[in-house]
Formats: sequence, C-alpha cells, structure tokens
Amino acid sequence: MKKTKSINPFSSKKKAQVKARPFRKTFALPEQPYDELLLAQSDLYRRSRQLYLQQEGRFQATLLSSARSLGSVSLLENLIEYTPIASELDWSLRDRLQKKDHAHIAMVRSFTTGVFHEQNHRILWRHFSDQKIDCPQRALEACRFLNCAESLVIILDMALADELNSKLAKHLYSVRGIYQSGAEFMRLLKVGSRSYRNALQVCFYTTYLRLEGLHPDDIPGFVKKVFEGLDQKLVERCIERAMRIDSMFVELTSPFWQKKHVGKVMEVFAPPRGKLGLVLPARQPLRHVETYVIVERWLEAMGL
Repeated sequence: MKKTKSINPFSSKKKAQVKARPFRKTFALPEQPYDELLLAQSDLYRRSRQLYLQQEGRFQATLLSSARSLGSVSLLENLIEYTPIASELDWSLRDRLQKKDHAHIAMVRSFTTGVFHEQNHRILWRHFSDQKIDCPQRALEACRFLNCAESLVIILDMALADELNSKLAKHLYSVRGIYQSGAEFMRLLKVGSRSYRNALQVCFYTTYLRLEGLHPDDIPGFVKKVFEGLDQKLVERCIERAMRIDSMFVELTSPFWQKKHVGKVMEVFAPPRGKLGLVLPARQPLRHVETYVIVERWLEAMGL
C-alpha cells in the first residue's frame, strides 16, 4: 500500500480559508480554570486566543491526564483537548473541609490543561509556516528545531505572568493556571518595551541552551558573552530566571517526547524539495544570530 504523506495542518497555503473574527466573551472555554479571568486581565492571553481561533484552531473538552498530554503527538494537530475541571478545582480550594485534603487538590490540579501554552505551540507552527521556517530532515537537527520552538513558547509563559500583578500571578501559578509566577524586575521594564524584549531574548537563549543539553554551569558564561552589550545585572537576573526551568522536563520529558515523535515532526513540517529547513548550529553557543532574528519576529507577531 502506498504511504500517504502527512499534510501540515498549519500550512500558510490554507491562509485564504481563515476568517479573522473579533474577540468576544464567548471565546472563554467552559470549565477551563481561570480562562475568563485571564482573558479579562491579559492582552497577551487574549491575543493568543484570537490568533489560534483565526487559524481555525479548535478545542475539545475531555478527560486529559498530564501523562497523555505530554506523551501524545497531538501537539502537531490544530486541536487542543482540555479537562473541564474548573468547578471541581474551585470547590476543592474553597470547601471548608475539602481544602485540607492536599492530596486531592494536587490530583485535581494535575488535570488542569495549560491551554495558553498549547495554543502558542500551534500558533508558532503557523508562524513558522508563514516565515518559511521548516524542520530539517536529520533527527539531531530536528531536535534543535524543537528545542528552539519550545523555548519560544516558554518565553510567552514568562510574559503572561509578567503582565499580571504579582499576587494574581503567584496564585495562578500555585494552582497550575499558568506555568510561570512572574518576575518583578521584568515587570518594571514594562511588557512590550525594547528593554523587556531584550530580557526575553536572554531568557530564550538561556532556555534554549539548557534544552540543548549544555552543562548548567557553563550556560551563564556563554549567555553573558552573547549579550555583553546589555546591562549585565539584567542579563544575570534573566539567566537566573530561565535556569529555574524544571530539570525533569529538560532531562526526561522533552527528550522522551522528541525521541518518540521526531520522525512525525520531520514528516509534517518537511521543507520543500531542495531546501534544508532550519539548521541551527550544533554546540556553538556563541553563535546566536539565527535564533535572535527568529525571536524578534516571534515577539513582534505576539505583540511583544
């Protein structure tokens, strides 16, 4: 039987089919924890939802465990499944007796889907397609492509938390409503300013080198050298922030997902015949021109 080649669901060739639509309150997802609150509080959260809907992204309420979410190839689909658990989580946190059952709260919280993070991955695939950024066809190069993509999405998690006030961000982070708690020193830079964008550039590159497997002790020196033209105190704080990335994700979750699905990624996001795709330098941490330009265009697309 002849093998059918996968079609990139995020291809810009489908752009003509996409109809832009204005934001409405009805875009809030039923029973997604804190979704309506975040839509009301964050310009970035609203923009992410709008962009995802404009590319005909879909949502499906279903029971979704963290294990299935992290192990699935659904990241390559223009569909996001989420567990409708808002009422259960709210009751667990508010009930006079139940809120003392920390094991139950942890269990409920583990089913919360990071919709913002998931949206941004799908938006990034469309952005890459529009920018003609394709996946290289060698596994190691494809993994660098994926590490770049993950780092781009992670800095948006940072930006979302920074946009919220400190108290709200810390609360939402504690209940897995968002993936970052925010950084006061970056809030002072004002989201969207050149200084703030510079800070995100540092955070991106630190995260990328960490995902690339460079020794954690070596990364600060490389990043400081790359961004030696910036305020070094700011650079050091950004490095410290980015280095807090969960070591389990870096050393186990991400490599496992890549090993399992990199072949599918190469198939779906393959470059046109005769093209190489995005081949980033291997183990050359002082060469960052390619990623710097990519980050700038991504932040511009996301209104940052």
